[in-house]
Amino acid sequence: MSSRGRCETPGRRTTERQETVGGPPWQLPVAMLLAAAVAQVVGAVALVVAAPDLARGVSYGPAQLGAVHLVGVAFLTVAIAGALQQLVPVLMRQRVGGTARSAVSAVALTAGAWSLSLGLWSGREPAIAAGGALLVAGGLVLVVDLVLAAAG
Repeated sequence: MSSRGRCETPGRRTTERQETVGGPPWQLPVAMLLAAAVAQVVGAVALVVAAPDLARGVSYGPAQLGAVHLVGVAFLTVAIAGALQQLVPVLMRQRVGGTARSAVSAVALTAGAWSLSLGLWSGREPAIAAGGALLVAGGLVLVVDLVLAAAG
């Protein structure tokens, strides 16, 4: 610290804390939360588009499935995964996976959620299958990292 109470090297304290806490770079969870926010808005618009069918009592169709999966998977799951990637390392004070593994998990979860939702909306089975596979793979990477961190 300088005589004025400021760090002499800006960012040094943050870098030192990041080494002991072990969280991913802040851009990764923020990107996931941003992707989740976009999915929430698109999901709300999709529900508005599906509203006439829902009003007629048609609750199982491509528009309804796509809208529900946008909100339930692309928004909620991606937001929770982003929060977990930031909070768990800070609370446990140890590294959870690595930056590359966290990035792979984030991309797989986000891309999988969007692919599954849009595949259900459009009825394209390859998109549904790819989305499901990406979601499972991304979720598995995240869960394995969290379990290994909890085990110590």
